[in-house]
Amino acid sequence: MWTPAALKFGKRLSSALAGLSDAVRSGRLATPPPSWALDSAYTTPEESLIQMQISELMAKITDLQQRRTELEQQLQQAGSIRALLYEQGKPLERAVREALVLFGFSAVRFAERDSEFDVIFESPEGRCLGEVEGKDNKAVNIDKFSQLERNLQEDFARDGITEFAKGVLFGNPERLKAPSDRGEAFTEKCVTAGKRARIALVRTPDLFDPVRYLKSHLDLEYAKLCRQAILETAGNIVVFPVAPSSSASVKQEKGVEVSTGDIAPES
Repeated sequence: MWTPAALKFGKRLSSALAGLSDAVRSGRLATPPPSWALDSAYTTPEESLIQMQISELMAKITDLQQRRTELEQQLQQAGSIRALLYEQGKPLERAVREALVLFGFSAVRFAERDSEFDVIFESPEGRCLGEVEGKDNKAVNIDKFSQLERNLQEDFARDGITEFAKGVLFGNPERLKAPSDRGEAFTEKCVTAGKRARIALVRTPDLFDPVRYLKSHLDLEYAKLCRQAILETAGNIVVFPVAPSSSASVKQEKGVEVSTGDIAPES
């Protein structure tokens, strides 16, 4: 069945495979060191030095891994305000509360018995109740506005509350698009109802620049202006004052010299 040439090739292949097998087996047949052979009495000075270097290196690696974990957590926290641009639900609510605290409000989520409000926030200038809504691909509609009105009634009915809170509707419309590509934030019905009830309407992406500025600047005067923008707006979309750092950068880009008078003094 086999030609002479094929038989010769088969013998050579068999010999090569046998040699390869012997080589592999010889590498595995080394005897593992018995436990007594690992005693320090039998180690060489070179081994002790190398083992010490390995231990020092492992300690540094552990410290660096811990530091990396801490920095990653800080990085995540530092960028948490971007939730104002694209989030919905609880993450968006948390970002809104963080923004309000930076403005100088005390801001908390309220849940008691049958009442649950996304945020109650207040400052010396006034007390507000807000609802937060994010939409994937459309504007915030009258449904969320109606919920806000019901919550205002429930809040006023609570013991110890003697005045209606100011209503604020926070909306993040078309949240998966870049802010510059979005349409109207609130439906026409929502805007009309807001004018009737003197509700302030806040586009959550509009909070981003003021919050980014306040996270790195202790500017109490600017924070107060942001509070006033919310509290004094009735039935319209809130227009926040331009963050000092943003206005300065725009002027610099246009070649206009920026004086210290263009920037609100830090407190």
